[in-house]
Amino acid sequence: MINAKSYIDARNINDVLSKLGIGPWHVHAYGTEMEDRIVVQYKSDDLGEVRQVMAEPRKLIAWMRPRMTRPGFMLHELKEILDRKPVRPAPPQQGVLWREEELPPNGAQWLRD
Repeated sequence: MINAKSYIDARNINDVLSKLGIGPWHVHAYGTEMEDRIVVQYKSDDLGEVRQVMAEPRKLIAWMRPRMTRPGFMLHELKEILDRKPVRPAPPQQGVLWREEELPPNGAQWLRD
């Protein structure tokens, strides 16, 4: 489940990026399960692939603040910094709740469907 603080931080970063004209087609932030982390998705110019990396929103905003007057340069520098981060591992997936042999023999047909 996505943490509310993480979601709000990601939304605020997306608002700032949109106002700078960088918008969701270059860099987009998503909330995570952790309160102090967001996921930043972007297309790396150097690596030529779409990447998702974890970032700390407070540090990201502090880094962005003095660079907001030059959005084109900020986008290039931001992508260079994000390229140095490791790719976010896939989020955990929920496994099977009940194996077939654990289901009761009668009266649980709705669980099998």
